[in-house]
Amino acid sequence: MYGLTVAVQRAASIVLLPVYTRVLTPADYGVLQLLQISLDVVAIALTAGTTAGVMRFYFKEREDAKAQGRVVVTAWWLLLAFNVLAALVLFAAAPWIAAEVVDRPGDVHLVHLLALGFALEPAAMVPLLLLQAEQRAGWYAALSVARLTLQVGLNLVFLLVLDFGVAGVLASTACTNAAIGLVASLWMVRRTGVRPDRRLARDLLRFGLPYRVTQAGAFVLTFADRYWLKATHGVSEVGIYGLAYQFGFLLIMTSAMPFMQAWTPHRFSLADAPAADRDRANEIGFRRFSVAVIAVATALCVLSRPVLRVMSNESFHGAADLVGIVVVAYAFQAFTDAVEFGIQASERTRYATLATWIAVAVVMVLYAALIPIWGAMGAATATLGAFLVRFACVYRWSQQLYPLRYGWRPIVRLAILGAVGASVTLVWRDAGWPAQLALGGAVLLAFAALLPLTGAVTREEQRAVVAWLCRRHRAEWPGERA
Repeated sequence: MYGLTVAVQRAASIVLLPVYTRVLTPADYGVLQLLQISLDVVAIALTAGTTAGVMRFYFKEREDAKAQGRVVVTAWWLLLAFNVLAALVLFAAAPWIAAEVVDRPGDVHLVHLLALGFALEPAAMVPLLLLQAEQRAGWYAALSVARLTLQVGLNLVFLLVLDFGVAGVLASTACTNAAIGLVASLWMVRRTGVRPDRRLARDLLRFGLPYRVTQAGAFVLTFADRYWLKATHGVSEVGIYGLAYQFGFLLIMTSAMPFMQAWTPHRFSLADAPAADRDRANEIGFRRFSVAVIAVATALCVLSRPVLRVMSNESFHGAADLVGIVVVAYAFQAFTDAVEFGIQASERTRYATLATWIAVAVVMVLYAALIPIWGAMGAATATLGAFLVRFACVYRWSQQLYPLRYGWRPIVRLAILGAVGASVTLVWRDAGWPAQLALGGAVLLAFAALLPLTGAVTREEQRAVVAWLCRRHRAEWPGERA
């Protein structure tokens, strides 16, 4: 259900892109990007990490439903307060942002609309966290799709009918957050009450404050390479690199993020269980998580070259040479998110911050050494190196603070299988896109056929998948009695 939600959101973006590109100018898109960056900076400084501890403290109170409700409503009040504070900062800085950042001194109202939408965001965001904690994925998807549908509808009205331009996009976000947030928050407070808990507020702040510094470091890790590339190789190199980078984001959005949304509540519900029980559950969950991430990563690597040849002009085809490195980097990012659970369960979140800033230091050195020589390839390699360092740090400290069994052997075998499959397609890298697409499909079929040999999928899981595909209620092979 979480994956379906992401798919619907991405599909809506693709379908509506021709509409937006005919109504908005490239300058309008630039204004939206600059406004979003301004919001990101303020959000990192004032609101990041506020709800990071919700799952941990929610499941610490699993014996008391009222206490669980207080965790959620306390997070709701905290996030609302910080978002309103951030909105006030944006309001105060609106003339400067409009003149200096956006280069539109007369469009101060755009910053005001941006701030209003951000102030209203917690009203819908925190109820979604409650649905996730209660493992009600269907309702989570329904609320998310309803929010998307309303926002798209308002966008079309504001852009096509009323011709509001950039202001219409920002106004639709504010109106959607107000409408969906009101309904979602009313539902939430009927379950949780409205009274926050001071002790829980302190715990949530203590847990989340280090993540503000973490988010600042993550922002540097993700976007600083663009400035190095622009300074040394020009804007075109940035464009090619940015296109390849989208495949890394796609890996996270289509595999790791939906899986983590479903898996995280299960992990926290077992955080205080006997070590043997949580180890067994964690090993199973991590193995399935790894199958999802590595399978999608392999597919992206083997299909990116023909897809780019079909969907972009020749000047962008060089991005295919970067996709493999970027995807592997973001696979390590996905595994970092998974193994960071030990830091979160131990409530020692400063270690995540320390790991991120160690990676920032490493990546800056690698940028200076590699980007001037190799350009976008150097940026991708530096990103991979930094993400690998962060993974190593997070895994080591997580295991020291809260040891868990992960069962790495089948995961390593699976990763080797994916790497071999991706490498095979490089042999025919100069062939036409139909041949590359056919070869990629053959590699993926071979990957699926050999997957059970890695041990990453058990026989029981194979039976369950086949039974599901055959629309059976019992997990058995076709024609075979249980």
